[in-house]
Amino acid sequence: MRDGNWLTGLGCATAIYPTLMAPTAARIVLHRTGDVLVEVAAHELGTGAMTVIAQIAAERLGVELARVQVELGDSSLPPGPMAASSATTASVCSVVLKACDAIAKRLNQA
Repeated sequence: MRDGNWLTGLGCATAIYPTLMAPTAARIVLHRTGDVLVEVAAHELGTGAMTVIAQIAAERLGVELARVQVELGDSSLPPGPMAASSATTASVCSVVLKACDAIAKRLNQA
């Protein structure tokens, strides 16, 4: 299109980031007090994985973020992914989301 002496265009910019997902498991403990413990053997490199994992669990279970504790990095915990290419966030958060949804469904059936 022309706008006076200027050629202007309309477009859409997109990007694809090839996030890796790895086999992952998580243990989520919902205590009678309402506190939540999320455990995965993934590790945190300072990218904020612990925060986003806690946020996912808090949102899906309907609890305050302060009530969620995340434990990572211990090989005795359920297996997690390597920390590369956003694999921790994509893999762990997906598993935590599904586990929290399963917990909420069971609680709503009781």
